Amino acid sequence: MNKDQMKEKAQDWQESAQETVQELREEANRWQEKAKQMARDAGAKADDYVHESPWIVIGSIAVVSFALGVLLARRRD
Repeated sequence: MNKDQMKEKAQDWQESAQETVQELREEANRWQEKAKQMARDAGAKADDYVHESPWIVIGSIAVVSFALGVLLARRRD
């Protein structure tokens, strides 16, 4: 393999690597957008649930907070 062939081969590898990097970036952007949309949907569903059943949410938070407080108080003793 002479110098020109090696140089050409290196350029081919570089172009291939750049294409792969571009494809990976595009795929990462698609995943990011999908994750954003899923987070928005989950937030909207949670907001709807809280507005439909506020006392259930308040009661659940109170129970969890109480239980956490008891567990943390025991841990300090």
